[in-house]
Amino acid sequence: MGPQPRSFKIQWGDASIKSGSRQADRRDDKPLTDDERRWFRQMIQRIAALLALGPQLDGLYQEAAANAFTADELGIER
Repeated sequence: MGPQPRSFKIQWGDASIKSGSRQADRRDDKPLTDDERRWFRQMIQRIAALLALGPQLDGLYQEAAANAFTADELGIER
């Protein structure tokens, strides 16, 4: 078996969700509306995608930073 994922809690405004939980609730313990749940799920999926792409994004950033124009080359004065 591989390593176990760490537990986490995501807090976004009044909404929160804990790892291992299948429900997201507001701070006042009222359930989220369908629209809020869809939006919250999309945010979690986006964050997961960014985390999964982390090493690739790091490499692309390093490549772009190494080939970036300088302020002098762009004629920008500070």
